[in-house]
Amino acid sequence: MESELYNLQNSLRGHVHALAVDIGSRTPFDPSSLPRAANYIRSVLARAGLSVTEQSYQYFGQQVTNVLATIPSAVEASAYYVVGAHYDTVPETPGADDNASAVAVMLELAARLPQSDLKVSIRLSNRHCPALAV
Repeated sequence: MESELYNLQNSLRGHVHALAVDIGSRTPFDPSSLPRAANYIRSVLARAGLSVTEQSYQYFGQQVTNVLATIPSAVEASAYYVVGAHYDTVPETPGADDNASAVAVMLELAARLPQSDLKVSIRLSNRHCPALAV
């Protein structure tokens, strides 16, 4: 159990570091930052074996993307839960707490829950802008 928690801590730190340090501030005012963050999220979800879809739209003259995936249930169910986090930041901030930490938790759910016998599906929504969430 202790090693499992240690591995989880390292994984969460790794995701936060990738978003907040390697990519840094993620805003429409830095044209490469949002696509880099979306690509990182997409690759982690795909590595977890999930089918990833996207919803793209224009925001401040730049195309931005919501990155979506579903962790399927073990049994057929009409209900589902939605877990959401936004991956953009306030300009000129690394956004570790707002909101790379929540994205990191979501990515670890994606990595760990597909092996569970879920009674309902879980839809993961990594959004660009919380006010424009779909």
